[in-house]
Amino acid sequence: FLRGVGRVKESVRIQEQLRAIDPLSLYVSSDLQTWLDATGRSADAQAEYDRSRALSGGHGQSNVFALVRMLARKDADPAAVRAQFRLTRDESPINQSILTSLAQAFEQPEQARTAIRLALEDPANLDRVRLTVIALLSDSLGERELALIALQKQQGFLTESLWLGYKTDLRTDARFKTLVRERGLAEYFRASGKWGDFCRPVGPDDFECR
Repeated sequence: FLRGVGRVKESVRIQEQLRAIDPLSLYVSSDLQTWLDATGRSADAQAEYDRSRALSGGHGQSNVFALVRMLARKDADPAAVRAQFRLTRDESPINQSILTSLAQAFEQPEQARTAIRLALEDPANLDRVRLTVIALLSDSLGERELALIALQKQQGFLTESLWLGYKTDLRTDARFKTLVRERGLAEYFRASGKWGDFCRPVGPDDFECR
């Protein structure tokens, strides 16, 4: 619930307590990595990822966020990035074609844009998990517009994906505010007085996010 309404720092404190209770839980570790990234603690997220690789089980979500951290670094070794793409694809519990296409195109902005656009047009990618991955990868490559499109295509009221560790300023866009309103979050924020880590009221009727 805390993550869904953007109170990510509070949720991370609880997840750190859960890790202390059950340090061998890959589920707890993976979730913690995701939301450490969202609070800007990327180094801590990477340290937890490195620790978790010794744990048995699937690393699908963890691998995605490790890949996103790599792509966001200007000094990342292309060979290491390609290796992380392969690892993420091979250990994913579902087929994600975007991982294969971007592994070949991430160094060429126009080719990367084309690969992302094709992925967004593919009906096989229109589920929440794949769209979230597309949004994260787009954002990490500086493709803010395509990341927003991926978020707009998500159906239902799953709200956690709005508060992930995006590197661009997509949350300042008017279209993002529309997503917040459509999911009932603006009404909740104003009624509860709890605006979370990413949004704040502006006057009696408006708000802004970052």
